[in-house]
Amino acid sequence: MIPPSDSPFVKNLTLPPSRPAFSLVELMVVLGVVTFLAAVSAGVYQKMTAQGRALREVQAGRRLIAAYLTHAAENNGTYLPGMDFTVGKIWFEPYQRDVTIMHAANRYPFRLAPYLDYELRGSILVNALSTQINTMAKPGTAMHDYVVSAFPTFGINYYFVGGCVSGTPAAPVLTYPGDCTSRSGQTTKPLLVFASGGTTDGVKRVEGFNILTPPRLYAETWSTAEWSEKEDPGLHGNIDARHGGRAVCAFLDGSVRLHRIAELRDMRLWNRRAAEADDPSYTLPME
Repeated sequence: MIPPSDSPFVKNLTLPPSRPAFSLVELMVVLGVVTFLAAVSAGVYQKMTAQGRALREVQAGRRLIAAYLTHAAENNGTYLPGMDFTVGKIWFEPYQRDVTIMHAANRYPFRLAPYLDYELRGSILVNALSTQINTMAKPGTAMHDYVVSAFPTFGINYYFVGGCVSGTPAAPVLTYPGDCTSRSGQTTKPLLVFASGGTTDGVKRVEGFNILTPPRLYAETWSTAEWSEKEDPGLHGNIDARHGGRAVCAFLDGSVRLHRIAELRDMRLWNRRAAEADDPSYTLPME
């Protein structure tokens, strides 16, 4: 027996009205919007990541220059030399041993460490370098001490602030004594002390190097080419402008700023005689 059409049973079997399907054009529009949003999100993430790296390095630069100035205040105004060959060993409290391997005690990082409360991460080693350096040598070894001293995140104005000291503790000899600012009070100019350092290990770039070479000594020392992230930072004094073409720079007045390589060619930022003579192209006088 066929139930009547107005039966509840028949009504329940009634199909719902059909809905129009998405057209190919509509699907393509939706896909395009999703792709666009994904690309924007990836770009925003990359930008935020890059800004985070730069901010951490700026903060590290502030810690570093504060420690540097504290050292001077506690040592009769003497600035820490970038390299001190009169030092044979450095006691490093966290290791409970001396750092002695070749040049590790001579370079600035372990000598400045006490003024950083021995916290190397976030000051001497920042961002990728804090893990990259562990692939260069096993932590806790003398060779690790060596690479930490050789490849800190920031290089130091080795020639003209603090300087390079040789000789003996009783009779130290300062390189370029007429041009090097080795004590507070020798100049009021805010000279460059630290900047983002970099080099290559022969295969890949390393985000750190301990010595900065100024753009001029007795002659021009930097390449005349524009800076490129694909080139060896050694072409520009081992400064690595890794933050959107800019390097983090810390100065004797305690300020931290970002500068492009073109700006850092100005010798007035490096050398007190250049600054006092207002000579951006200053070179050392021939002796």
